[in-house]
Amino acid sequence: MSLKQEYIRINAYTDQLLNELTITDFPRLMQKIAVQRYANDNQFCINEEQGYDALILIDVQKEFCDVSKARGNIDTENTCKRIASLVPKFRAVQLPIYSVFYAQEDIPPSEVDFHHYLYKKTDIPIRKTENSAFRDVGDENGDNRFFEILNKHSHKNLLVMGFNATACVLETVKDGQFYGYNCTLVTDCISDGCGFGFGDMAPDLKDVARKNGVKFVPSEYALDVVRKHRTIQRLAPHNV
Repeated sequence: MSLKQEYIRINAYTDQLLNELTITDFPRLMQKIAVQRYANDNQFCINEEQGYDALILIDVQKEFCDVSKARGNIDTENTCKRIASLVPKFRAVQLPIYSVFYAQEDIPPSEVDFHHYLYKKTDIPIRKTENSAFRDVGDENGDNRFFEILNKHSHKNLLVMGFNATACVLETVKDGQFYGYNCTLVTDCISDGCGFGFGDMAPDLKDVARKNGVKFVPSEYALDVVRKHRTIQRLAPHNV
């Protein structure tokens, strides 16, 4: 596929954002489209042939997403529902999923306040106590750190969704790039609960992308890439 064809293809996904929200939310939606257009124009999409190794879900919890909570708003609520609807599709093509959650106490995943998103036992739980999933992860002895688990499973190309875009998501992808991972933000599956619209968080995200190589893709494009890549893997012939 030529670069021109690829550009047209991903812009078609961007256009799908126009159908996401009602007219009352149009200004916020236009901010999202502006960010995605920026990503498209700067060719921030990962090579389709490379695919993705894992999906990283960051803090999809009531504390940060629920509109009835102090940090939640209509955007975090809608984004959370979108994530919840997409996760089963990624599971269906057997993409490994890391459920990163914030908790000061060491609690089992079954007790985490996941919001809309349904945690499955096949997911890999990662507890964190700081913004970045790569910091202060595991028990008091420092075992089971996130990068060690990723390396163990040879997961290098990471799709990232979750909250909050200007804090936990931002710090996680910055650290991820530092440790040598290829992080790609799913633009319609991140938002901020601090009162900022998508346009307000755009400068920080763009800055990270320029300096650290973080990429941007819309969810449907990412899902198409995963389906293609992992279907080819599963259908590869084996010698008998």
